[in-house]
Amino acid sequence: MSSKSSPLPAPDPAEELLSLMTAGHNTSGEHDPFSTPSGALQSSRSNAVLQAQQLANCLSLGPYARDLENFATEDQQEREHLMYAKLFALEQKISNIVAAKGSYSVDKALLENIKNYSLAVLLSPKLSNYKGAFPGHCVMAMIKHLNINVPANLESDRHVYTTVKASVSNELMQTHSKIKKAIGASKKSDSPQSMYQLASSLIENTQCVITIALCARLTFLRKIHSEEGKLDTKYWDHVNDHLKMIRELSKGDDDKIQQMFAGILAQDRRDFRSTSHQTLQAQSSTNWQTMIDNVINSNTVDEERSGVVDDNGKDDSIT
Repeated sequence: MSSKSSPLPAPDPAEELLSLMTAGHNTSGEHDPFSTPSGALQSSRSNAVLQAQQLANCLSLGPYARDLENFATEDQQEREHLMYAKLFALEQKISNIVAAKGSYSVDKALLENIKNYSLAVLLSPKLSNYKGAFPGHCVMAMIKHLNINVPANLESDRHVYTTVKASVSNELMQTHSKIKKAIGASKKSDSPQSMYQLASSLIENTQCVITIALCARLTFLRKIHSEEGKLDTKYWDHVNDHLKMIRELSKGDDDKIQQMFAGILAQDRRDFRSTSHQTLQAQSSTNWQTMIDNVINSNTVDEERSGVVDDNGKDDSIT
């Protein structure tokens, strides 16, 4: 029986390139396309360029084909130096890629903005939930809307987005604590603060200004803080429960809601002896605060339509 011989495997372009690149170590020079006796220097260079062109086509080197041709005409020592330098350059590029992956951190400028957005959102009279995912969604919406000091790949890079979101969550937690502590300090019997003084201390060094609506919302928070059994780890849950009750009693009528908050503010002024002078210093909302309120209103509608967050803010993905 005659046996058919197996077909020879196709040559590996990478192995062929390696063979050509290392041929300079052959002392006889017989198979080194880049190193020949001096008598045939011009001919050897032409052959080397032709072989470089063939390799470039075989490996689809594209714009690097000319670099390979130039490399082929160099003498052995120059080729070694060039190859060594290229390896260093490649190592540096790989190191930069590896360092960039997973190493993003929120810079100081963006962090300052996140702090301002977090306070503005939590002091907004339009906020319907103080816990859960909703406040975080509002802050993230502000970051995207204003787009100041925001990384260009925020939407495309999951790692960057998650890192920024974690900073938002942390700042909201810090701001919750800051507001609660400030309210507690404002009630001290030896030095009670008016609502104007409390608001002034909270908005210092921010873009917020003192408005009647902001004071009314702070008054509401101080009222809950003063109720027996509400000053515990569930304080913000109690706040959400009272907001839900106000919405239910008013049947969502904004005028009625504002009347309820106005009554709370009037009682607070009597309890803490606010002066008419301080009340007159309250300003109208700035364009910036109006934009914050509009973003919150927009997210409130979106959340209610999608059913992502209920009245009690049970989704704690951002707290």
